[in-house]
Amino acid sequence: MIEILETYDIQLFSALLLLIIVILNKYKKDIPTFSMNLFYGIVIINLTLLILEPMSFLADVNTSPIMPYLNYAIDFLIVMLTPLLVGLWASYIDYKLFKKQKRLKKRLYYQYVTLITIFGLLINFFTPVFFSIDFDTNTYQRGYLFFLRYLLIFLLYIHVAYMTLKNRNRQNSHVIIGIMTFLLFPIIGAIIQIFFQTLYFQFSGSALGVLVIFIYLETTSGNKDYLTNLYSRRVLDEYLDGLVERQDSFTVIMIDLDHFKEINDEYGHHAGDQVLIEFSRILFKLKKSKKSIISRLGGDEFLCILTEIDYENYTSYVEQLKSQSSSSVILKTYGFKGFSEGILVYDHEMDVDNLLKNVDTLMYHKKNSKR
Repeated sequence: MIEILETYDIQLFSALLLLIIVILNKYKKDIPTFSMNLFYGIVIINLTLLILEPMSFLADVNTSPIMPYLNYAIDFLIVMLTPLLVGLWASYIDYKLFKKQKRLKKRLYYQYVTLITIFGLLINFFTPVFFSIDFDTNTYQRGYLFFLRYLLIFLLYIHVAYMTLKNRNRQNSHVIIGIMTFLLFPIIGAIIQIFFQTLYFQFSGSALGVLVIFIYLETTSGNKDYLTNLYSRRVLDEYLDGLVERQDSFTVIMIDLDHFKEINDEYGHHAGDQVLIEFSRILFKLKKSKKSIISRLGGDEFLCILTEIDYENYTSYVEQLKSQSSSSVILKTYGFKGFSEGILVYDHEMDVDNLLKNVDTLMYHKKNSKR
C-alpha cells in the first residue's frame, strides 16, 4: 500500500488539491454562473482522469482474468475524456474573453477533437489506432496513430493561445496572465508524458492549471462586496448577460438610498456603513429564489435581479422592503429616510446596456419626484 502511494503520490496530491478547490467554492455558496459551471466541469473531469490514470497502470500488473477487459475500459475512458477536458478548457477561456454562450454553441464547445477521438475509438475496437491490450498477457501497447490525438490537442492549445493573445485587449492583464499560465502547465505535463510514459504528469499539470485559474479568476475577492457581502458588479454583469442571452424572465430593481449623504455627515461614515450593511441584509433576506441576485453597484446604489417566484411577486418584494427597512431599529437609529427605486420587467427585446440605462432612468425619475 505504501509503495503504491509513493508511486502515485503526485496524482493523490493533485486530486486532493482539486477536492479542496471544490470544497472552497461550495463553502462560498456563490450563485452558479455559466463560467463557474464550466470550471466545475473541468475540475470533475480532471479529477476523474487523475483517478483513472493510476488505475490503468495498476491494472497492467494484475494477473486476474478480467483485468485485460477492465484495463481496456479504463484506457478507453482516458483517451475519450482527455480531449473532452481540453475542449472545456477552450470553452472556459473563450467565454472569459467574449462572454457569449451562443458563440460556444456554434463552436460545439470546442469538442471537435473529442468527436474525432470517439470515432477513432470505435475503429480501435477492430484495429489498434490509439492503443491495444494483449488479452493473454494484459500488456498495453500504443497504437500506430497514438500521436495523432496529441497532435490535435496541441493544435487546439495553439489556437486558444493565439485567440487569447489576439483578443488580449478584451480583458485586463491579470486575466490574460491567468489564461496563459492555465495553458502552460497541461502542455508541459503532456509533453513529458509523451516521451516518458512512466512519468505521470499530464493530468497533474492540468490540476496545476486549474489552481492558477482559481487564484486568478474565481477567487472570492472579486465576487463579493467586502462591506455588504452582496455580489459584486463583476458577478452581476456575467449573470445578467446569461439571463438576457437565454431570454429568461426576470425583473430588475435599481435602488438608491434617499439622503444617504446626510447620514454620513450627521452620524459619520461608520454609521453610513451600518446603514448599508443593515439595508443589504434586508434586501437579501426578502428574496425567495436562490437564483435571484442582489448586488451593490457602489456607494448607496443596489441592483436586484429577481427570478422565478421573486419575479412573479416583485411588487410584494418592494412593499416588504419598504416595510422592513422603515421598521428596522438600526436604520431608525441613524435617521434612515427611505429609498427610491426603478422597476423594469425584462421584455425579451432589450440588451443589457439598454436594460440598465432604462432602469437607472426610472429610478432617478422616482428620486426627483420626491424633491
